[in-house]
Amino acid sequence: MNFTGPIPQTYSSLFFKGLGANDFLLGVIGFAGSIALALVQFPGGYLADKHGRRLLIVTMTYGVALSTIFFILAPSWQFIVFGLIIQNLCLLYQPALFAIMLDSVTPENRGSGFAFQAVISNLVSLPAAIIAGYLILVFNLDFGMRIAYTIVLIGYFIAATLRIRLKETLSSDKVQSLPSFLVALREYPRSVKESLEVWSKVPKTVL
Repeated sequence: MNFTGPIPQTYSSLFFKGLGANDFLLGVIGFAGSIALALVQFPGGYLADKHGRRLLIVTMTYGVALSTIFFILAPSWQFIVFGLIIQNLCLLYQPALFAIMLDSVTPENRGSGFAFQAVISNLVSLPAAIIAGYLILVFNLDFGMRIAYTIVLIGYFIAATLRIRLKETLSSDKVQSLPSFLVALREYPRSVKESLEVWSKVPKTVL
């Protein structure tokens, strides 16, 4: 995902402008995506802790992949907004992904383990700008960007399929019934409250 995802980001603003967006609408598009991403973090954490990590990660990664279709076929900037909102709502799985990653590393190695994955993730994204430049040079901006998003779609589907092999790290006695997003929304205030309470349990030096 980190290899293919950044490819269209290089020229995304120009692509969106080509679909009718202006400078102000570029800000609106970014704002809509950021709000959608922020809103799902607390429900995502709740679902990860109540219903497990694996199912959430796998299903929502497929959702992120499918949302790329809006970018590939977009006839106007409105489709970009819709696709971006769906994509970021599907990133509901992010807390579960961090949880399963840290659960899989021994406590004394979590710092180095987290740093290692961050380095690897950033290294594989380095060719993205060069690939994007090549696509634009050869196929022009509009078609080149649609090819770039198609590459993203393929990459994300491969990632989602690979994630089927993940092993659940939440102990079976803690896993509750099938997850419900509506229940997670209902628990939103409690999730926020518990997230704030964490600060009373960590060393003051963390502040």
